[in-house]
Amino acid sequence: MRYSIVLFNIILTFSYGIQLHISPDRNISIQQEDIDALKYFTKEKYRFIMNNEGAKKIVKENRILANAYIKEGLLTPFQQKVLLIETEKNLADQYVKHLQQTVQIPEKVLKSYYFDNLEKFKELPQVKLMRYRFKTYKDAIAFYMKKRKNIKFNKMKESWKSLNKIKEPYRSIFLVTKKGQYTPVFVVGKDKFDIFYIEDKKEGKGYLPFEKVKKDIAKFLYAKTFNRARAKVLEQYE
Repeated sequence: MRYSIVLFNIILTFSYGIQLHISPDRNISIQQEDIDALKYFTKEKYRFIMNNEGAKKIVKENRILANAYIKEGLLTPFQQKVLLIETEKNLADQYVKHLQQTVQIPEKVLKSYYFDNLEKFKELPQVKLMRYRFKTYKDAIAFYMKKRKNIKFNKMKESWKSLNKIKEPYRSIFLVTKKGQYTPVFVVGKDKFDIFYIEDKKEGKGYLPFEKVKKDIAKFLYAKTFNRARAKVLEQYE
């Protein structure tokens, strides 16, 4: 996360390693790269996709508040060390992942995992949804508790969706919610709270084709062998 040009200034040196210098921003501004970075972060971390307008608003708010925190001298030297450790860990993890992906996993290994774990690739049910969006958590909870008079919401009908293509935690909730029932409240973002109604449901047929899941299998195998790959890389520097 970059609050400004100088707010997170990571200085790479060969003699002293990574140093983290943090100082207030003189002129807070938002670039498209910041918006794209936040959208990527929320997609990877929380499994939902933000629009540009919402992402820009959150980036600006966070930047203003973070800048104020630093200007008031509330960031201690110890906290700066914690941020440095977090940065180093992130860079270290990214480096190992990069090296892992320079060596492709043979397709026969991917296929072997696929057929050995075929039950993991069963076609999940499809669901037909109705989305109810609320501006306050209080209204969403009242609606869920069947107190639905004088509550404002936006109602959006959605097409059939396969649960295999829906990310967690939505997938698990939709899987256990029966036809004709409402899901609990999902906190989507600021002033955005969703409840879904399961209009219809139909069982999946067969298994997902290998070609559709081989990238996911590779990602899983890279993650599974991450610690081993990390240790192997470190051997070169000892």
